[in-house]
Amino acid sequence: MVKRYHHDHNQRVLTSRNIQARRILAIAMALSIVVIYQTGLLTEADALTRYYNCTTRAANKNGSLSLQNADNCYDFIFKGAKAAEKELQAKTTTNKQ
Repeated sequence: MVKRYHHDHNQRVLTSRNIQARRILAIAMALSIVVIYQTGLLTEADALTRYYNCTTRAANKNGSLSLQNADNCYDFIFKGAKAAEKELQAKTTTNKQ
């Protein structure tokens, strides 16, 4: 009887530890997903801040902000924007023909 009780107790302890490990792993995975998502949002917000800073510098330098200055800042901060615009124009031209 003592051996049986000892075996059951050890089994319960192992099961309890297994459940705790799974819970900790699930919580860690959820937190890592949240952190990765938030990092992505911060990167986008940082790009907008850099864009606004660029347009502010251009406006302060020239005394006014032209559309060309804003376009230059957009292309400088959001790399690939110019290439994407050209690709969109090429698709639009092909669709019209």
